[in-house]
Amino acid sequence: MSAERFYCTMEKGGFAETAINAFKENADAIYQSWCDYATKYGSEELFAGRTLEGLRFESDKVPLGWNSTKLPGGVYKPARIKASMEAYKELNALESRPGMFDLANALKVGTVAGGGLRGGGFSLSGPSYETVGDLLILDLPEGSDIPEGATKMKTSAYWMLVEDAANTGG
Repeated sequence: MSAERFYCTMEKGGFAETAINAFKENADAIYQSWCDYATKYGSEELFAGRTLEGLRFESDKVPLGWNSTKLPGGVYKPARIKASMEAYKELNALESRPGMFDLANALKVGTVAGGGLRGGGFSLSGPSYETVGDLLILDLPEGSDIPEGATKMKTSAYWMLVEDAANTGG
């Protein structure tokens, strides 16, 4: 598999832009629910990937019934005991943030399979997006379908946008 990717602009209000905006709104809402959970229990720092793994606290402010995890840097989770049962249930009810497969499904493009991992492993590449200046850009692996409402752009045009945005502070 080639590690090459290509970039697309999106039609304002088109399918691809609408799908990405809905994906972002969902991811942001889930992240906000994690922040609300952390605030409720007196933490200002999350330890998370696609799921909320735990919270960090100042050493003297760990809630009753919360245990240190095997994760680095003093991450705590509520234990399944009476003192922290409400927090335990709430943590387990929190949604996972959407990932590459969710974005690929939303855009109806799928993922691209390939090799290239050391040791003969297998890898998948999928879509991602970024905002360059005030323009939403879709980033797809070579071999991927282009979703409705997106237009492939020349790589040089993409890098010109990135450079212009960097020079103008956008």
